[in-house]
Amino acid sequence: MKAHSEKYWTEIETWPRERIKELQNLRFLEKIKNPIPWYQNFWREHDVNLDDIQSIDDITKLPLTPKALVKETQQIDKPYGMWNYETNLSRTGTTSGSTGNPLLIPYTKEAYHNSLEGGARGLWASGIRGTDIVHGIQSFNTILGVYFLHDICEQWFGSMVVPAGSIHPLERLAMINFYNVNVVMGTPTTLIKLGEMAKTKSINLSVEKLVTTGEPGPICNPSCVDELKELWGAKTVGDLIGTQEAGGCFAFQCEYGSPHANEDMAHFEVIDGKLYMTPLLYLTAQLFRYEVGDHIVSIDDHDCECGRTLKILNGYEGHMKHGTPIKYSNF
Repeated sequence: MKAHSEKYWTEIETWPRERIKELQNLRFLEKIKNPIPWYQNFWREHDVNLDDIQSIDDITKLPLTPKALVKETQQIDKPYGMWNYETNLSRTGTTSGSTGNPLLIPYTKEAYHNSLEGGARGLWASGIRGTDIVHGIQSFNTILGVYFLHDICEQWFGSMVVPAGSIHPLERLAMINFYNVNVVMGTPTTLIKLGEMAKTKSINLSVEKLVTTGEPGPICNPSCVDELKELWGAKTVGDLIGTQEAGGCFAFQCEYGSPHANEDMAHFEVIDGKLYMTPLLYLTAQLFRYEVGDHIVSIDDHDCECGRTLKILNGYEGHMKHGTPIKYSNF
């Protein structure tokens, strides 16, 4: 894989709005021609006539897909529920389970490859390049975020990746310094706790770039940026937002702090303060008007100093429970 330019991973990030809408429409119409068996039955139950769907503007004629309903299909038809149709799988993963039982997600090779694209844009915007030495703090498990990081940085960017599983925090800090790691990615909570431990133990850190993901970070809480920079000696802190079942990273923070949505990869709707997504690239886990569960005010179309024309998330708060942002990390 090769970047479009030193600044943008793909030229789509700066396309005119009309051209982005045309690509959205093209991908949506192609996708709706081939619904999986579960959606064929689901739409039949809701009296959907696909002849009425002539463009992406007609998407509101489709019923919403509640997250609870997707989970219910996996209780009835194990292991993947509504996604049991595919047999040519290359790997599996799960969601974090932050809002209940985790969803099992099947991947073909093409689906996994498509799930990396959004993250590549975000990591490139965060300043990661082939000359960097990268480490992801989270453990290798069924939540594939750290796999996404490693595969993008190593295979697409050409960066050196330093892997580690569940090791003692002091071992991790020693490893980061030993290998001269200059990019570290993790949840804000874990990064702050690890940075505080380094400070307590008088371990000097000089990691140039931090990237947060997996829980509400700088996009939701800009005040955490200064704390992270001070603890790690970092110059920049980027933030990625994603949901594994709907295609990975769906929004990323540019160098001016704006959270841009990957509109060509997914169609976004805000309904009663909640985010709904229709992934437009091929995924084994096909979804239409899916309830992501994140709280948000709106997704707006306005100019950004970075030059990207992708819409910007406004008032994004992430997953919420009893009015408090959900945190996933277990230090």
